[in-house]
Amino acid sequence: MEGRATPPGGRNVGGLTGLNQGTIRASHAGGAVSGLANNTGGLVGYNDGGSIIAAYAAGPAYTEGLNAGGLAGRNRGNITASYSIGYPAGCGAADGGLVGHHAAGAVAMAYWDTQTSGYTTSPVGAGKTTSELQTPAGYAGIYAAWNVDVNGDGNADDPWDFGTSTQYPVLKYGNLDPAGQRAAILARPPAPTQAQDRPNRAPTVAAPLEDIVFSRDGGARQISLGGRFHDLDCDDDLAITATSSSDEAVATVSMAADRSSLTVSALSQGTATITVTASDGRGGAVSDHFTVRVKAVPQLRTDLNDVDGLVAGHAREVFVMLRDDDEPNPRAVSSDSSVVTASMQSTDRDTCGAPPAVITATR
Repeated sequence: MEGRATPPGGRNVGGLTGLNQGTIRASHAGGAVSGLANNTGGLVGYNDGGSIIAAYAAGPAYTEGLNAGGLAGRNRGNITASYSIGYPAGCGAADGGLVGHHAAGAVAMAYWDTQTSGYTTSPVGAGKTTSELQTPAGYAGIYAAWNVDVNGDGNADDPWDFGTSTQYPVLKYGNLDPAGQRAAILARPPAPTQAQDRPNRAPTVAAPLEDIVFSRDGGARQISLGGRFHDLDCDDDLAITATSSSDEAVATVSMAADRSSLTVSALSQGTATITVTASDGRGGAVSDHFTVRVKAVPQLRTDLNDVDGLVAGHAREVFVMLRDDDEPNPRAVSSDSSVVTASMQSTDRDTCGAPPAVITATR
């Protein structure tokens, strides 16, 4: 199979099939494969309990999710006498020369080209150079056991044509055309990229920023930007900026050098809006906003009067009249609780927004 595979949905995408739960025999794929979600492979997206026998993939595999592999994106089945030479790439973890992520199953006599794939590692299989994959001109060396039973009758089926010592092995089983396959390998496409598949897409807000309140001016707070923005085109490096867009006299914002966090500093009473913008450098951008409210320091409307002549065991209320309109929660503390105790009533706030203090003599 040759061509490009980019189906809708984008999960489990392969050059031959997206999901394999049966047996793939004497098959090949050479087109570029790209997926929007997890599990993209040059031949199979997800080998889910299936078997792959005598197969190869020559095209690149690209995913915007996890698990990209030259032959299979994710494997939990068997792979025998197969190889890949394409370049796999993905946004997240688990990318490998032969298989992106291996969950289970037996993998034997399976190889990938470490030079053309750009990968020296894979969870399963053995990495070989281009020369190592092309040198054996028959069932010898790394291909000594590749004369496998393809149709399940118990007999070796001689499925491979090895060509010369400068050619990759291709399939001849079932009247497949070795010359046509080799021409397709030479003309295989480069690694697919986001730009090849679709126009640039702007980043999105993944976790909105929350409003913050300062109880008084002069404070500062650090806000992590980790996971706040997501770029659908995973190869974009997001540039993040932040500004105090409404009133810098109330609050200012500064960005950490590594763009991992920002610091908001409260300057004076009032409300300001902070705007944080993520840009992908290719015309796409998204902004998120949050409000910073700086509350005034509570002030007494009138001075508190001294309490004289309080008899032991008796109590007296002292009304606390504050200027702050934000319903502060004042506390009353005695300097010597062996003489008097002090507390704030929890109910029946007065008309000035503060509960009365209760002073009780203890001796």
